[in-house]
Amino acid sequence: MRGLRTQVYSRADAMDPADKEGLAELMQFGSPERLAALQAAQHLHADGAWCDYAAHAAEQFGYALDVLESRGDIAPDSPEAQAFAVERIFAITTHEVGHALGLRHNFRASRAYTLAQLADPAFTAANGTAASVMDYSALNLPPPGVPFERHGAVHRSALGPYDYWAIEYAYKPIAAADEAAELQRIAARSKAPELSFGTDEDNALGIDPESLTFDLGDDPVAFAVSRFAIARDLLARQETRRLAEDADYTPLRRAVRYALRDMASAAGVLVRQIGGVRTLRDFPGSGRDPAAARARGPAARGAGHTGAPGARGRCRAGVAGAVASPGAQLRGARRRPGHLHRLPRGRGRHVDPARPARPADE
Repeated sequence: MRGLRTQVYSRADAMDPADKEGLAELMQFGSPERLAALQAAQHLHADGAWCDYAAHAAEQFGYALDVLESRGDIAPDSPEAQAFAVERIFAITTHEVGHALGLRHNFRASRAYTLAQLADPAFTAANGTAASVMDYSALNLPPPGVPFERHGAVHRSALGPYDYWAIEYAYKPIAAADEAAELQRIAARSKAPELSFGTDEDNALGIDPESLTFDLGDDPVAFAVSRFAIARDLLARQETRRLAEDADYTPLRRAVRYALRDMASAAGVLVRQIGGVRTLRDFPGSGRDPAAARARGPAARGAGHTGAPGARGRCRAGVAGAVASPGAQLRGARRRPGHLHRLPRGRGRHVDPARPARPADE
């Protein structure tokens, strides 16, 4: 387990938020360059060869372990931690098998359930945390103060309704004479909310507020605010974290880095809600009114401009209350006795525990 977490940390360290391209990917900023790169690699999607879900999921896994370990909910070398790792391997494996079966990413599947449903252990045990394994959905972490055992499942532990529907359409045995009518019948269910679909190009342009990676639940603003609170709580716990006498500060740096990166990711989810374009791949006669796109969602076979009701005010409140605080929190921590003021300021540097710590005001 320690070796796995070290490997994950190395991956996170390589994706430096100071790097312009890395930050654009983390916060899901759209650009012509991102779309061009996606289109150039589009032929690889058929067999899932162009998919970095496993790398990003490993970072999510490491972050979740640091959060839960800091709260005393899970020990890093316990059987529970091993089971936690197996659950993540299941999520990655089912995602990649989906690609092998011909499924594309579905970045709307993470919006299928309400935050109340995701907080319910019974609901997530029966339904998982997203409508498809083909999404890059965030882990379902309990907010600060919520007991781990009373919160919904952290990982998605089951296939979703979209997965069953897509596989039925692609693989259901149908007599040749009945094929056209039966496929039309299956496809006609596409307007069901739990079967909503948004894929790579919808995300890559950076303008669809619903086709996002590493979001979760039907209220993206509340989700982002919750993730800021989780990250701030993790940072606060590092100030008094007990480290073994023979250990270095790598775990501390890893936790801080994970927390800051998750805040950046949540900020990307948040700002995408201010306005944008929802896309929908409907044919005429689907039963959905394109004119309803402004109030309810996507526009038929094209785009509808949208701004979620009250989104600007809620986003401003979320930014003011959450995004602005980490810098002040870290600056204050460097002036107080504790661990955070000992962190090295350079890349690739580690504090030798045998040497005296640097003064807090250095």
